[in-house]
Amino acid sequence: YQREYKWTDEQVKILLRDINSRDKFLGLIILDERKDHYEVVDGQQRLTTCLISLIALFNSYNGLSREQETVLPYILRGERLVIENDSLCL
Repeated sequence: YQREYKWTDEQVKILLRDINSRDKFLGLIILDERKDHYEVVDGQQRLTTCLISLIALFNSYNGLSREQETVLPYILRGERLVIENDSLCL
């Protein structure tokens, strides 16, 4: 289903601004259920941008363990990569 990640800086800024302001619908994430996993049919660019942003935020707190610990649960669970909020847990 997927294509290359091709979002521009402007698209990333718009998404992050929308998330921050919480006043816009960010779209649906459509998944295709497989035997032991899900495949993203629609929403890969948004999910990838959110994940990259979380990792960048985590890295910006390099050496500041309290701040990193705040962000880390949204990125990893044990050694497993996760994306999680109130309505989504992958």
